[in-house]
Amino acid sequence: MAEKTVSAESGTLRTLRNLWPYMYPADRPDLRWRVTWATLLLVIAKLVLVAGPYFFKWATDALAGTGKYSPPLPAFLTGAIALVIAYNFLRLVQLGFNQLRDSLFARVGQHAVRQLAWRTFVHMHELSLRFHLERRTGGLSRIIERGTKGIETIVRFIMLNTAPTILEFALTAGIFAFTYGWRYVAVVAITVAVYVWFTVKASDWRIGVVVPPGHPLAERASVLLSECAGYPLILPAAPLSIRSLLDDAFARNTIEVAPAAESTSMALIQRLVMQGDGIALLNPLDVMEERARQTLMFIPLRDRNVRPQPLALIERAGRQPNAAAELMAQSIESALAQLYPQIG
Repeated sequence: MAEKTVSAESGTLRTLRNLWPYMYPADRPDLRWRVTWATLLLVIAKLVLVAGPYFFKWATDALAGTGKYSPPLPAFLTGAIALVIAYNFLRLVQLGFNQLRDSLFARVGQHAVRQLAWRTFVHMHELSLRFHLERRTGGLSRIIERGTKGIETIVRFIMLNTAPTILEFALTAGIFAFTYGWRYVAVVAITVAVYVWFTVKASDWRIGVVVPPGHPLAERASVLLSECAGYPLILPAAPLSIRSLLDDAFARNTIEVAPAAESTSMALIQRLVMQGDGIALLNPLDVMEERARQTLMFIPLRDRNVRPQPLALIERAGRQPNAAAELMAQSIESALAQLYPQIG
């Protein structure tokens, strides 16, 4: 097994390069075979997906009766109804290939997570007794668990989401270039790049300190996390995703924290801050209405090692989003476009 490790300080490409020996292990030919077949099924599924709309085109031509372009299909499939049926059949085939790909890759992902978790576990228990006396082993166990889940997410996201999207975009760009020319492809590429930039910009919320208007920090343009430690802290409780980001930020800055209060209720946290019982660490979306009424102030943290809180729409893995989910995503995107100047 390779001696490389995965570090939180590494860049994205370096992290992926370090993870590759676990996703394509040299000592496990069965797993390498699974990765190869999963990749082949991925390519076939995307080719089928890209070819699907052509059946609608041929069906429209058949109804128009122009006959200018004849599809490369047997004669009994050139009718409009037959072409629509063939399109739906292709969709089923594409979904079947995706399910096969996921089933083949599942064991690969579990092997990668298991090996990394084992290496971390062994490394932790090889450390000195002094380390274990000064650290809380239970807290380390939770960190290891979160780390392994994060690695599993990265592995599945790269192989089952990012790689298929890149391949689909490349195939679509090739079709557009052949049909409409490179200028059309350039316009599409620029549009996609702007969309990705805005999505990342609008969905990563900077964490900041929330204080009442008369607080000493209220007039600051930004603050350091260490400056907040001198005040009573009212923090979101552990089940909320922002709490893990805050715990990670405190650990990176070696700040010992004893919260004055913890809660999963944003309304309670806001009320305690308004009463002057302490300050809170939240994202701007949590206090958008209070900022508009000027009952609370939000000051962003300027620490570089405080990760932003992502806003995400979650769906079941391996399933194509239906029309209702896509409509909801578009509604959220439209709302964020209007709200971002107010809370950014």
